[in-house]
Amino acid sequence: MMRFGDITVAPGQIARAALPLINSPDGIPIDAPVIIVSGKRPGPRLWVQACIHGNEVGGTLALQRLVASLSPDALRGTLIAVMVLNVPAFRARSRESPIDHANLNRVFPGAPAGRFSDQMAHRIFAAAREHADAFLDLHSAGDAGRVPFYAIYHADGSAASRRARDMVECTGTPYLWASDARWLEGASFTLLTQQGIPATIVEVGGGEVTDEDLAMFERALRGTMAALDMTDERPAKQRSYTILRGSQMMQVRRGGILIPRARAGDILHEGQPLGDLVDPYGDVVETVTCPFPKGFVASMRRRGYVVHPGERVSIMLEVAGEEGARGDG
Repeated sequence: MMRFGDITVAPGQIARAALPLINSPDGIPIDAPVIIVSGKRPGPRLWVQACIHGNEVGGTLALQRLVASLSPDALRGTLIAVMVLNVPAFRARSRESPIDHANLNRVFPGAPAGRFSDQMAHRIFAAAREHADAFLDLHSAGDAGRVPFYAIYHADGSAASRRARDMVECTGTPYLWASDARWLEGASFTLLTQQGIPATIVEVGGGEVTDEDLAMFERALRGTMAALDMTDERPAKQRSYTILRGSQMMQVRRGGILIPRARAGDILHEGQPLGDLVDPYGDVVETVTCPFPKGFVASMRRRGYVVHPGERVSIMLEVAGEEGARGDG
C-alpha cells in the first residue's frame, strides 16, 4: 500500500494523484499531475518526471503512451509518473519560470522560504526523496533546437552512481555522459544521486515531437524499468558505449542569425565548424568551432535562430573513449 498526497494506492491499482507545488497569489494551489501504476508484485518505486522545463513536452507524451500500455498484473514495484512537473512554466510554454525566470533544474534542493522556484524545488525534492528508489528525468531541447538521444548520470563513484550507470546502459542509446559538471550541481539527478538514489536523465529531440522521438523515449523508459527488474523485458544493452565527460557551453561573441554546419549527435574534431553567425546582410561575422580534440554535439540551436552576444548556440561534450557494458546491476 502506498500513500501519495491525499490518496492511497493498493497493489494492482492505477490512480491519478497530485503533487503539491506551490500556491498562486489568489490562494489556489498549483499541483503537478501524477499517475501511479502500482504493480501486483513487490519491487522498486521508479519516479519518472517530464516537463521540468515547461516547453519540453516530448517526455509528457511518452509517459502518456507508457502508462496506457502498462498492466499492474505484469509489473513489479510502482511507477510514479509525474506528467508535467513544472506547471507554471508549462502554462507559459517556457523553459524557465515565468515568475522568477529561474531554471528549475538548477536550484535543487531548493529552500522552503526562498524564491518561487526554490520553494517548488524544495517540495519536489522532498517528495522524490520520500517516494523514489530510482529516478528518471525526461528532457528535450524545447522549441529552439534539437538534442540527440543520449543519457546522463552523475559520476561520483558512489553505489548510487554505479547503479545509475547500469540504468543508463539499458536506455537504448550508446551515448552516455558521465557527468561531474559544476553547472549541474543544482540539478535534481545530481542531488538525488548524492543522497543515495540512483538518478538519470534521458535527452531526446526538440521542436516538433516526432514518432521517432517517442519511440526513443519509450525505449529508454522500458529499458530503465527492465534494468530495475520491474518487468520481464530484457534490457537491450549495447556492446560498447561512447563515454562523454567534459562539457562546454558554446557561447558566441557576436550576435547574428545561426546557420548550423553540424547536427545534434555529430562527432567533430577540434577546429571543425559547428555553425556560422551571419548578419542581416548575409555576411559571416563569427564561426563557432569544436573546442575538444573529439567532441559530441549534445545540443544545437535550429537554423535561423536569432542569437544575442553571449548566448549559447550549442553544448559540446568531450568524447572520452569507448567502454563495454559494466552490468553493475
